Amino acid sequence: MYVCICNVVTDTEIRDAIRNHTIGCGSGELKRVRQISNKCGICAKTVRAIINEELQIAFDKQTEAENYE
Repeated sequence: MYVCICNVVTDTEIRDAIRNHTIGCGSGELKRVRQISNKCGICAKTVRAIINEELQIAFDKQTEAENYE
């Protein structure tokens, strides 16, 4: 789904950038690297939600891996 219409950025692009460590997990980093939320700002809340989801997924995976060790 398109998250930032102004800059034509999808949720998949954001998730991939976070998962591949292309960017850090902050919206400021996203703004700098992918030019997200730098025009009208309507996407900011959705971008933050995607970041939070990805952080939770990463945390859950790390916790699960540590529990198996």
